[in-house]
Amino acid sequence: MREDLNIRRYGAPGDLDGIRQLVSRVVLECYGYLLPGYKFDADENWRASWVAEDTGAIVGVMLTGEDWVEDLWIHASHQARGIGGRLLGIAESEIAGRGYKIGRLRVVSENVRALRFYARYGWTEDSRYPHEINDFEMVEMTKRLTGSPR
Repeated sequence: MREDLNIRRYGAPGDLDGIRQLVSRVVLECYGYLLPGYKFDADENWRASWVAEDTGAIVGVMLTGEDWVEDLWIHASHQARGIGGRLLGIAESEIAGRGYKIGRLRVVSENVRALRFYARYGWTEDSRYPHEINDFEMVEMTKRLTGSPR
C-alpha cells in the first residue's frame, strides 16, 4: 500500500464534494445501466463517514449506521489494494462498538465482485429480495462480529 494513502474521519474542507465525485463515479460505472437517473444523496450523514485519500484526493469512503455498513465505495483505480478491507474493518469495529453482535450490509446481486470481496472477509449471504424502488435484486449479507455484547 502506498505511503501517501491516508484513512481518516470526514472533516476536511471539500470532503463532501470529494465524496460526491467518488460515489457518483463509482455508482455510474457499476450501476449506470440499472440507475439511469442516479443522483447523489448529499443529505445522507456523510459527516459520520471515513475517507481514504491518496495525495489529497478521496479514493474511498465508508459509512455505517446502527448495525449496517451503509456505504463502502472505492475508486476503480484503487481497488485490490487493501483499502476496502481496511475501511470494512473500521466499519465492523464501529458496529461492534455500538454493541451489535451481527453486522449487516446489502449489495446489488449482479455485483459479483463485491459479493466475493465481502465473502473473503467472512460475510455470508442471508437473503435476496427486490430493491424497494428499482427493478433489480439485492443481496443482504451478515457477519458475526467479535467483541460485541448484543
